[in-house]
Amino acid sequence: PAMAAAMDTTSKVKMPTADEANKAVAQSSKDLDNIVRKVNDLSHAQSHREKKKEDAVSKLVKLQEQFEEKERELQACQAKYDRVQKHLQEMQAKRREMQDMCDDCNRQMKDLVTTVLKSSRKAHYACEEL
Repeated sequence: PAMAAAMDTTSKVKMPTADEANKAVAQSSKDLDNIVRKVNDLSHAQSHREKKKEDAVSKLVKLQEQFEEKERELQACQAKYDRVQKHLQEMQAKRREMQDMCDDCNRQMKDLVTTVLKSSRKAHYACEEL
């Protein structure tokens, strides 16, 4: 009886017909084709992204090199600017010093002219008195 019950449960499972089996195989084939197509699409997309990444990395390296070159140029310009600025400040200091010397000489010359004029007037007056 127990064995008969077990047989009854297996006999209750419905076996697909040949037409249903063919449909299931065709559906499975379509599903497999879709999966293969999606895998190929994903593979193509991944290789495309890898190519874009490689291009971006090489562009980044190139731009980094250009940046470093510009940075070196900037440092050279900054050094030259600093040298020129220092030279300008030295020249301005010399100009101020020379201007001060010129002002001092002019003042001394004015004092000399004033003294000579006074002396000349005194001498002229003394000559007239004699």
